[in-house]
Formats: sequence, structure tokens, C-alpha cells
Amino acid sequence: MEHVIGCKTSYEAWKCLQERFSSVSMVRVNQLKTELHTAQKGGDSVDKFLMRPKGIRDQLVYAGEKVTDNDFIIAVFSGLPADFEMIKTVILVRDFPMSIKDFRAQLLVAEGSIESRMHSLSSSMSAMVVQGQRLGLQGFQGFEHGESSNSQRSQVSLSND
Repeated sequence: MEHVIGCKTSYEAWKCLQERFSSVSMVRVNQLKTELHTAQKGGDSVDKFLMRPKGIRDQLVYAGEKVTDNDFIIAVFSGLPADFEMIKTVILVRDFPMSIKDFRAQLLVAEGSIESRMHSLSSSMSAMVVQGQRLGLQGFQGFEHGESSNSQRSQVSLSND
């Protein structure tokens, strides 16, 4: 309310409020730029992760800052885990610009490939664990038989003495 004190008309009050709240401070712009370059994918899907930098980019554009598709792509790269190194390299060495739509599509393909490898690795590990358990159980059973044979031999040896 204190922002419109002294205004004589609703138009003056509106203009005063508009000037006060429509401009984005340089502090906020710098904060948004930092957020854009430090957003991390973490455990989110590619689609969910991309929503954060896109929202930040939209706010920067609204504030009058120019954020090119290439700037956006570079910022997103800094938030991707090491699993995406190959796709980062492929995209960075391109001689022509990439649209955000194509970039998203490439990341989704890479994510699918990573998930497939992880699933395959997980299946292999599970199979190894099951196989190890079987071998371990058989070895344990053999060990039990071996011990009982040894104790029988000891008893036979003692009875012969």
C-alpha cells in the first residue's frame, strides 16, 4: 500500500506498481543465471530435469536476458551425470547448432540407452548372485559332509587305538 501513497488516480497507482514490480533486479538475474548453470539432474528423469532449466531460462528471457539454445545446452550439460559423457561429446563437437527439441530427443535416447545398460548389468549381477548362492550352498553342503567324514575318521582312528 505504501507504494501507491501520493498517487491521485488509479492510473498513477497502476503505473507506480507496475514500475515497482515488473522490473527484475540484476541480483535476481544473476541468481537465475547461477541456478541455470548449477541445476543438477540427480535421480530425476531427463524430462523432469529439463523442466527446471527451461523454467529458469523462461524467467531470464522475461527479464530481458538473451539465452541462446546453445547457452541453454551448455548449462544443461553441467548438470548431467558422468553417464551422459558420450552424448555430451557428440553434441559439443557438432559443427552446426542444435535446437532444444533435438537436444531433448538426443538426451532421451541416451537416457534409454543408459537405463538399458543398467538393467542388463543388474540382471547379470542378479544371475551371478543366484549362481554364487547355489555354488556357496553346494560348497557348504560339501563342507558339512567333509567335516562329518573327518570326525568319523577321527572316531575310527581313536577306536583302532
